[in-house]
Amino acid sequence: MITGASSGIGRGLAVELGRRGAKLGLVARRANVLEEVIREIEAVGSKAVAVPADVQDAGSMSAAAEKVRAELGPVDILIANAGIGPTRDAAEISAEEIAGVINVKAQRAVGSDIEFGCLPWSAKVGRILRQQSRGFSVFRKSAA
Repeated sequence: MITGASSGIGRGLAVELGRRGAKLGLVARRANVLEEVIREIEAVGSKAVAVPADVQDAGSMSAAAEKVRAELGPVDILIANAGIGPTRDAAEISAEEIAGVINVKAQRAVGSDIEFGCLPWSAKVGRILRQQSRGFSVFRKSAA
């Protein structure tokens, strides 16, 4: 299962792992782009499932983990790769945009509590990995 699988490093990982025969659950916000990645993976003979979801929504991510498990079987690897970031001069970036980058990579506010990183939804996948007695998680962080 790879988050941020529609572009950049996430897409590159998905395509390469597909070439190596992995069955992949691909998670990203842009369903249409995920479908392009699925076609690319299927073209090399692997299977992949697109799960449009936003990592900032713990509920949709728990549902995504369940869908991947139901359609592909046990989850062996979670690659928490999703991220966002403005692509213009730093002087033009607002405080709100910076907070958005941090929310995806470092924290998510829930009521008056702060939940760090992808931990709220990755805990669900972690429970699945423990139940299976196999698998691991990879958390990728950018310099953002």
